[in-house]
Amino acid sequence: NGRGKSTLLKMIASRDLKLPPRIDFLYVEQEVVADNTPAVEAVLKADKRRWDLMEEEKALMKKVDAGDESNEVIERLSAVVEELTNMGADSMEAK
Repeated sequence: NGRGKSTLLKMIASRDLKLPPRIDFLYVEQEVVADNTPAVEAVLKADKRRWDLMEEEKALMKKVDAGDESNEVIERLSAVVEELTNMGADSMEAK
């Protein structure tokens, strides 16, 4: 205790400490307010970038389903889907 484990993990999470790209990591804060959120969902929500992209994808899909097929919406949806695919978002829950 007091040996720097949390500091090391924060450095990895902030990318101050470089790791090989083949290594996946996810930093979850130690102090979490208890609620009824399932553990898997809590861990997935901790990956803020992925979670935000998933929420944006849902919002964009609602627009498309409502008939908004403007270039702006379609291009942004395409960019979001591409980024999610590149980060392997569809397989993260299985991990």
